[in-house]
Amino acid sequence: MQMRLGMEQVRRVPLVLFVALYTVVTGGPLLWVAMMSLRTTSEIFKNPYGFPSPVHWEKFADAWTKSNYGTYFWNSTIVVVAAVALVTVIGAMAAHCLARYSFRGNRLVRFLILTGLVLPPQLVILALVPDPARHQPVQHADRAHPRLRGDAHRR
Repeated sequence: MQMRLGMEQVRRVPLVLFVALYTVVTGGPLLWVAMMSLRTTSEIFKNPYGFPSPVHWEKFADAWTKSNYGTYFWNSTIVVVAAVALVTVIGAMAAHCLARYSFRGNRLVRFLILTGLVLPPQLVILALVPDPARHQPVQHADRAHPRLRGDAHRR
């Protein structure tokens, strides 16, 4: 019994290490941003990785009152609550139809929904952003495409 308990603990070591590493990798930047929010800009430029000393809690009050943050916060809250409610209702209806009814294309719709869940929207949006390195201005007019040179109709 004692030996079995020891082996189970040994088997959990990789899982615990993975979870600890994941926590550091994802929680580290969040903690760093939280610490930066308690420092002034000049303090951040002097020592970007230092701890806040002194802590500037007044920055939150200033942001809320001086920059009209309260209005932006409530606007965002209204949009998020409405979007979550709408997505929940539509998603529940779609899930009910896909689970209860068999129809032609059922598996394709499930696959498309799963693909949409697996692929983040940022990945799709990133493909729409132009790459400035690939779109260099034309240096020499004689090497440009005929339509760009203006002689597309010449033979």
